[in-house]
Amino acid sequence: VKIVMDELLGQICAEEEAEEEYEFRIRQSEEYYQENAGASREKTGEQPKYDIDEYWCATHVLQTQYTLQIIRCNSVECCGPWRSNYLEIFPHRFLPSPVPFERTPYGVRMTERDYQRGQFYGSLFQRIQFHGVVIQHTQYLIMRI
Repeated sequence: VKIVMDELLGQICAEEEAEEEYEFRIRQSEEYYQENAGASREKTGEQPKYDIDEYWCATHVLQTQYTLQIIRCNSVECCGPWRSNYLEIFPHRFLPSPVPFERTPYGVRMTERDYQRGQFYGSLFQRIQFHGVVIQHTQYLIMRI
């Protein structure tokens, strides 16, 4: 798994570096990277299995049953400015997960079970529009507990 993840991250970084101007790139061989990348390991004296920045993951990563999404954040200091209108199309940054919906006399709502008759998952456009339905359903489930 680690080899696959390293290869995947290497490909992503290579694509991003190709988009950036050369003078703004930070390479692993640079002094800044060498000084700051291993600092947390030196303090603990242990070699962690994985050195994961949990704050970065909470801000940039969404993992669901169907997807693993890594999306830039809105911080200009962290990820730089957006170069497209991505946020206008996906205001919640992450692509909405495929969840089952049903049409009722009261409108569209999430189904209680994913094998319910008459359900549909919707296109990407519909899932973006139904984001509010998903949030309401989730809040309802939390309130019932």
